[in-house]
Amino acid sequence: MKKIFKLSRIYLILVLLLSVFHCYAGEVCEAAAQASCHYASPNGTGVGSYSDPASLQNALALGKAGDYVYLLAGIYSDPIEIEGETAIMNLSKFVHRQTPLPTAEQPLTIKAYPTHVVEIQGDYTERCVIIDRRSHYRFENFKISQCHHEAIRLGIDIPQEDIIFRNIEVTQVRYYDNSGFLVIHGYENVQVLNSVFYDFESSNFPAGNSYYIQMFQAIDVLIEGNEFYGNGSGIYYKHGESQLGRGGYTRIYANSFYDLDEGMAIKSNQNNTEVKGNLVRDAAVVIHEEDGTQAPFTWGTAIEFNTFVNGKLQLNQGSDSYIPGVQLGAFNSSIKNNILMNSDYLIWDYGPDSQFMKGIGLDSDMNCLYDETQSISINYFGASGSWGDLGGHYDLSAWKQQGFDVNSQEVDPQLDGNQRPAVGSACYGKGHSAFTCRWAGVSHSDWVFCDFFEN
Repeated sequence: MKKIFKLSRIYLILVLLLSVFHCYAGEVCEAAAQASCHYASPNGTGVGSYSDPASLQNALALGKAGDYVYLLAGIYSDPIEIEGETAIMNLSKFVHRQTPLPTAEQPLTIKAYPTHVVEIQGDYTERCVIIDRRSHYRFENFKISQCHHEAIRLGIDIPQEDIIFRNIEVTQVRYYDNSGFLVIHGYENVQVLNSVFYDFESSNFPAGNSYYIQMFQAIDVLIEGNEFYGNGSGIYYKHGESQLGRGGYTRIYANSFYDLDEGMAIKSNQNNTEVKGNLVRDAAVVIHEEDGTQAPFTWGTAIEFNTFVNGKLQLNQGSDSYIPGVQLGAFNSSIKNNILMNSDYLIWDYGPDSQFMKGIGLDSDMNCLYDETQSISINYFGASGSWGDLGGHYDLSAWKQQGFDVNSQEVDPQLDGNQRPAVGSACYGKGHSAFTCRWAGVSHSDWVFCDFFEN
């Protein structure tokens, strides 16, 4: 028995020594048992091991359920053309997939190797990343730049589900109309987390819709904790659900939008959009930008616990003739616990008298409204003229008489350098910092900027 114990102890020591040597040698593999790690480098020609890395495309081809594909340091710039689909990271519908296929419990993770700086860099002639017919993939910790039309195209032909982007930096995309840094088409359960999007390439073609994230018939998308700034616009959900009730929820939480030269943070044409906990500086949030193909459209938007500084919140009307007999527009919106500092608030500016009489289901209350230079003015069906006689521009007292914002206040929020209201101010407990704390208490115990707020 003593001999067996001594051998076991020696074996344990050997295992520990091997483990220490393994770490000292630098190789990392986060895959659980039964899964594998594969390694790529920009000039890789090997079998995909740490010491003999493969090319990016060959390393990707090895990935299966639970595996990790690590990108070693460097710039990946070699495009791969497969059946007419060209990208540097090519995961198109034509690319062979290893089995067993990834699952929610055992996703395939593609990420930069720890501490390594990785960039997928195009030459403005092709998309950089194509993802289609793929489910349960994770993309983490690398930069994408100098792409043409889109940095990442997710979906379009055979959309699937469960894709997560985390800590991705995207910049310099040369675009045409309806392109973007990330285009999500038809995919379900997509998360974009803690990433940075900035600066379309300066010599872009003069076409519209230069948005960092664009969505078309996407289902259940979470965009959380990201930064959007620079030459371009933020997020645009352009075309909504393919059939009523299929769109799920679009959740835009705790993002920061600033210095956007096109002045647009968020546009949404989708039902059940939640815009919560965002900091919007010098930019607009617009609900119902254009009429869609199915009614109702842009119903049930919740805009809550956001901070607007020198910005705009705009709920638009839609046509009553685009789909005959159906008035489209931003209906049943909840606008609560926001701070609007030097920011416009416009609701159905060009809406008709007939719709004013019917109502639009607006639930606006418990907001903090303040303008440093003048009394606040809320535009509700205010265009007048040929658009109708009802509605107008209201100060807060008159607005309350209309039945809205009865518990809201016109008071200086005393914002600090992080645009958070001063402790003890009437606006304390509202705006993006209040949401951050409440949401942290539910889903993000690691978040630390809940100063003075209770979870």
